Amino acid sequence: MLLDIENKDIDYKVEALFYAASRAQLVSKVIKPALQNGKFVLSDRYIDSSLAYQSYGRGLPLDLILECNKWAISDMMPDITFLLRLGAEEGLRRCQDRTADRIESESLDFHQRVENGYDELAQMYKDRYRVIDAKSDPEIVSQKIIEEIDKLLATAKVK
Repeated sequence: MLLDIENKDIDYKVEALFYAASRAQLVSKVIKPALQNGKFVLSDRYIDSSLAYQSYGRGLPLDLILECNKWAISDMMPDITFLLRLGAEEGLRRCQDRTADRIESESLDFHQRVENGYDELAQMYKDRYRVIDAKSDPEIVSQKIIEEIDKLLATAKVK
């Protein structure tokens, strides 16, 4: 429903609440049990996605989106967040190779607001954000991510 390109009339508040509900379920059924079993959890989207898309992209109040999502994820904030810096135009160009979903079908202006939102979040949460140039070769991008994870694990004394 949320990504269906035909659902163009979803109220932005409803969209934000659906994403928060989805994250609450993910934390309850996947993330929390995995962490309790000593596993590492990698996710391609989490709370910052809601902040960037629903607040910066849709114009909903950042403080409300933050509090709603922190409650939904039981304050289980990520230890590290990778911002793969690509640029809105290049990101949209890369989406042309496949069928775009409802969010990907938004205007360039929307995606630029989201991009600016991620940049602001990276400044707000400097301690956990790692900004990586994603325009380079995918192998180089992957290697940079691995290096940052290795640093995090070394400081956490995890092997």
